[in-house]
Amino acid sequence: MVIRQDHGPVTRLILNRPDAMNALDPDLLGELDVHVRSVADDPTVRVVVITATGRAFCAGADLKAVLGAEGVLDAARMLGFERQARATFARVAALTKPTIAVLNGITMAGGPGARTAL
Repeated sequence: MVIRQDHGPVTRLILNRPDAMNALDPDLLGELDVHVRSVADDPTVRVVVITATGRAFCAGADLKAVLGAEGVLDAARMLGFERQARATFARVAALTKPTIAVLNGITMAGGPGARTAL
């Protein structure tokens, strides 16, 4: 779901859920978090570029990730998802390396919120 490509001192982190317009779900956020922690601790990485595959950079939260039984919004799942997203994007914002977001397509719903952390 997140592809890491290293090109010398530049690392690209690529959101890769094109069929879901790169909507954020717990799995994508978890992978992004792992990669962000990794580049933060990697002295060979000097610049981070975050981009995406497909026609959208990010369509915001994947609402299926916060729905419970019968497609009803589950407040506990929503709260957990929101905490995970905030923690991940706080780590992105805290990177001490220059970080560039390449918005290569549609960015909507919560996607612009993700972008502001970048």
